[in-house]
This record gives sequence, structure tokens and C-alpha cells, in this order.
Amino acid sequence: MPTMFPPRLRPVALLAFLSLSLAGCGDSAEQDEQAPTPQVRVETLQLQPLAISSELSGRILAPRTAEVRARVAGVVLKRVYREGSDVKRGDVLFLIDPAPFKADHDSARATLAKAQATLYQARLQEQRYRELVDD
Repeated sequence: MPTMFPPRLRPVALLAFLSLSLAGCGDSAEQDEQAPTPQVRVETLQLQPLAISSELSGRILAPRTAEVRARVAGVVLKRVYREGSDVKRGDVLFLIDPAPFKADHDSARATLAKAQATLYQARLQEQRYRELVDD
């Protein structure tokens, strides 16, 4: 088992330990009698109300929240409702830029008109072919 002192220094360490231990022993009663009595201050306590308060930082969350989203994608021009106000089903909440929707609508109407013209042309051609077959 390794020790802190090599074997030849052990007697020296033991002698130093014993001499320090004996030096601490002395007549302490003589020193206690010579020490002056310390001065102390005495106060009488009185009962009074104590207000306990704590300032804490935190965040308050509502128990119920609603997420407001537009049904379609687009650029929002204006938010009509005020945050925290009551809204009913069907109320307008946002005004969205109508330009892309108008363009899509016009394109769909043009496609419909083209399809109707193609149908009309096909019916005319069908009538012509029937007349040729019937002759």
C-alpha cells in the first residue's frame, strides 16, 4: 500500500505531528478569564403586519385560441377584423388581391368559349357529313 511519506521520513513526520499536537495543549482557562466581555445590543421585537409579494416574469396563454387563415392563397390587401374582436361565421376577415383570380376566371371562360366553338364546328361538320351520306 503506497503511503504519503517514504519509510525513512516516517519517524520525522510522526515527531512533527506529536510536537504540534502538544503545542496546541495549553492552559485555556487563563486566557478565558482575561478576555473582556463583549458589548451587545438588545432590541425588543414588535408584532406588525408583513406584506409578502413577488414579482415574476412570465407569459399568459388563453385557454382557447383560434387560428385565422385564408381559404385561398393570395396577397392580403387588408385585414378587416381587429385582433381580439368577436367574429361570426361567414364574416369577411381579409381582403385578398382579386387580380390572379380574375385572370384565372377569364382564362377559364376563354377555354369554355373555345370548347363551345369547337362543339359548334363539330356539329356543323356532322350535319354536312349526314347530308352527304343521305344523298
